[in-house]
Amino acid sequence: MKDMNRRGFLTKSLQGTAGLSLGAAALGMASAGDEPAGAKKTKSKGSQKQVGYRQAIRTKYPEQLIITIAKDEKGKANPMTMGWTMITSGNPPMMAVSMSKGHYTTRCIKQSKCFTIVYPSSEMADAALFFGTHTGWNIDKFAEFDCPHEPAKEINSVLLTEAVANFECQLEKQLETGDHIIFVGRIVVAHINTVPKKRLYIIGSGSKLGAVEVVK
Repeated sequence: MKDMNRRGFLTKSLQGTAGLSLGAAALGMASAGDEPAGAKKTKSKGSQKQVGYRQAIRTKYPEQLIITIAKDEKGKANPMTMGWTMITSGNPPMMAVSMSKGHYTTRCIKQSKCFTIVYPSSEMADAALFFGTHTGWNIDKFAEFDCPHEPAKEINSVLLTEAVANFECQLEKQLETGDHIIFVGRIVVAHINTVPKKRLYIIGSGSKLGAVEVVK
């Protein structure tokens, strides 16, 4: 992708955003008390059929979305929107990202040995789209798109001011997996927004982005 286009992760136009709640009621999951009197209980009938990977993987939505930031050797901070990330350890806290070997951000992480993982807010959909459809090989993304940011506290990177959360990661390990590289970072500092915000997610294939709010 020009950061993400190669995977078809996002397209160049945002086709609209949507809010999604993960509460049982919002998902249409009725409780036992909601069943009408005299209703017959039926067992769920299902089966599995073999399909290709590309067809099966489309069932993954909603999928989390992050912005990974790392600086190049000249000090230019490069943000890249992506979805392949996970928590890998609680003690010590660690997170990992998986990205194509050819990404500019891949080069930046290898050079700087650190990176920021950002949970963008729903207000940052335009920024996420821009950072995911342009490449640091060609432009300075922060110079081209006005996205409030500030210096990280413990690593040589930056934080996104309007995000839900920022995680400063020191590179611990890297592992090649096919056409991607997994970078494992030890979290040295974590930040959350002082104002409650909804987190931005991918809620469907293509460019469908929206807010996901967990009902507590």
